[in-house]
Parts: sequence; structure tokens; C-alpha cells
Amino acid sequence: MEKDLEPLSDRKLVDRYLRYALDFKEIATCSAGDGSPPPVHFFAAILGFNPDLFTLDLEISEDSFADLNYEQRASLDLTERPLRLSFSVNDVLFSAHARITTRADRKIAVSLDLPVFKLQRREAVRIKIMKEHAACVEMNGKKFIPHDLSAGGLSIVMDKVERDRYAKGWVFEGVTLRFAGREFRSKLEVAGAHPLRKDSDRLWKVGFRFRDLPIVAEDAIAKEAMLYTQKIWARWLVAE
Repeated sequence: MEKDLEPLSDRKLVDRYLRYALDFKEIATCSAGDGSPPPVHFFAAILGFNPDLFTLDLEISEDSFADLNYEQRASLDLTERPLRLSFSVNDVLFSAHARITTRADRKIAVSLDLPVFKLQRREAVRIKIMKEHAACVEMNGKKFIPHDLSAGGLSIVMDKVERDRYAKGWVFEGVTLRFAGREFRSKLEVAGAHPLRKDSDRLWKVGFRFRDLPIVAEDAIAKEAMLYTQKIWARWLVAE
């Protein structure tokens, strides 16, 4: 894993990844402090990014905040308290060092340090499914709207009861995928499942791998994934 860890010091490149995380309202895993007082761990939503000051605005999740006692909350008020945070963007994991500058109840502002570290977790670029994709998966006698999609597989969000019907390693045949006005047939293998949000187990994200997906389908999905990423980054470049 360490050989895949890449330090990023290019501010423009890092800015784009941070805006991407903001665009998709990613949840950051945070650890504040590394000595005395003891570290405080929590999950926080990324609410804002200031490229001029290189700062992030975070909001600690309600469940995480409720788990912190008075001393732990007070420790977050310490000036320049070090913070380590990690977040994902299109299945790429990023981690960064920062310093807490201010806190107001659950909202905190942090000043980021360079470099930010990037770890590629999957080769396939995944796209978040939008209404315009008109995406649908018919499998196991049911219809689902994918959560995200790549040329290698897809994920579906479901509750715990439905999740139990899709054990890791099971293969479903005769699956129909509709995407961007086209229809494809394939098999899907359950790759695994994890909670959609790290601070709640109400909804689960179940991952599937394509098996025997036609090459024409792989090409169509990969092309759309590239266009999707380029559109988002182009919007940021214009804004700059």
C-alpha cells in the first residue's frame, strides 16, 4: 500500500480534489491531537473550502459529537491543535495534516498543510449516478438505481434487511443494466458491503463486480466516466 501513496504538493491539483470532496459532500475521518490531551476521533462533513486561505470548514456529525465528553470537546478549542483527516474522492483515498483554528459547537475550521497524500484504491474511475444517466439494474427479480458505476462494477445502496440477501461471492446471472440510453446484459458478483456512512449502519453500500460484461458496455461506461470527471474539473477551472 505504501508504494501507492503519492504526496501532492501542487496547490492547484490539491484544490481540485478538495473541491471535488466538497461537491459530493464527502465525510472525513478525523483525529485531533497526537499527545496531551489524548487524541479525539470523530467523523465530519466537509462544508466549505477556501482556496485562498487553504482552509476547510467541517461539521462534526451529531453521533460523533454526542460521543465526546466535555473535556474532549474543550480540547478542540485549543489553538492550533493538530488534526489528521482522510476522505475519499471517486474511490481514491486522501489524507492530510491540518490545524484547528476555530470551533463553534459542531462546526470547526482547519488550516491545511502540504503535502496532501493520495492513495489509489481502485483502478476503475467511478461516477456518481445522476438522473440524466437514466440508470437501472434489474437483478434477482428487483429493480435498483446504482449508487455509482464503473467499467469494473457498481454499487447499490440498500437497508440491512435487503443487504442480507446479497452475500459476498454470490453471482447473479441474467442481470440487465440500463445506462445512458443503452441496455446491456451481464452477470454480477457480490464483492462486499459496508455502511454508507461511517457513523451509521442504517443504510449499506453493496458492491458488485461485472462478469462477462460486453466490451461495448465497458467502453460506454468508461467514456462516460471520463467525460463526467472532465465536466466537473472544467467547471472549477472556469471558476478560477
